[in-house]
Amino acid sequence: MSPHVVTPLPFPSNLLGEGAIWHARAARLLWVDIAGHSVHGYEPATGRTLTALVGESAGTVVPTRRREVLVALQRGFAFLDLARARLTPFPVEPLLPATHRFNDGKCDSAGRLWVGAMSPAAEPAVGALWCLHPELRAESRRTGLTIPNGIAWSRDGRTLYHIDSPTRRVEAFDFDPFGGGIAHPRLLREFTAADGYPDGMTLDSEGQLWVALWDGWRVVRIDTASGATLAEITLPVQRPTSCAFGGPALDTLYITSARIDLAEAQLARQPLAGAVFASQPGVVGLPANEFAG
Repeated sequence: MSPHVVTPLPFPSNLLGEGAIWHARAARLLWVDIAGHSVHGYEPATGRTLTALVGESAGTVVPTRRREVLVALQRGFAFLDLARARLTPFPVEPLLPATHRFNDGKCDSAGRLWVGAMSPAAEPAVGALWCLHPELRAESRRTGLTIPNGIAWSRDGRTLYHIDSPTRRVEAFDFDPFGGGIAHPRLLREFTAADGYPDGMTLDSEGQLWVALWDGWRVVRIDTASGATLAEITLPVQRPTSCAFGGPALDTLYITSARIDLAEAQLARQPLAGAVFASQPGVVGLPANEFAG
């Protein structure tokens, strides 16, 4: 496997960077700093960076068909005009339990947001995968999870890939792109303790998955037929968290990372911990689905 060059973006490091996604309408990379209570944007054409403090945990951010982006906050949702740092929460029923927070998520081809929810202390089996419909109605669709994380769909939209990080497993499900039904879970890939924990992931135009490995120092490309490793990008940081293809040609893989809970000695060995990186992996991605609400 040939090495890939990774370049850090000119941006202060994140405590817990997550949820990288390309916003095509704005030509902007988006991501959140969950522990930093903030949403960020980077425009590669100009080098401009944007930051909005949201006052609470921000689990993920996704593009919409409006000017604003959609943010999953600690227990609810809001539209955000990132350029003006203007946050507009909206009511959703049912509300997330007070002991939980939202985590990673993405939209399916019908414009529904699928987002994980978990206990901040990562209590086992109390988390869930939620679906926010375009009419702003939410429902829990998968329960018994601990740290629901990366989510992606096959190119035809009929397979859902999902990660519950402590299991070290990437699972595949039959998915109904019209009704949103999930069925027939099966193992695609189980990582070892030496690999670290699978976190965020994205699909490329060839239908293969790129998975960030928390405590694994790398991102791997895995075959969605066999689960085998096809390529990997080694990083100078211990905790890569998510990845997304971006740029006008969708040929740049952006990778977020975290420095939260690392000791001073660990941080001294990895001064770029918490940075966002860019790499050219030699394959292009797919456009991100927008929230339809």
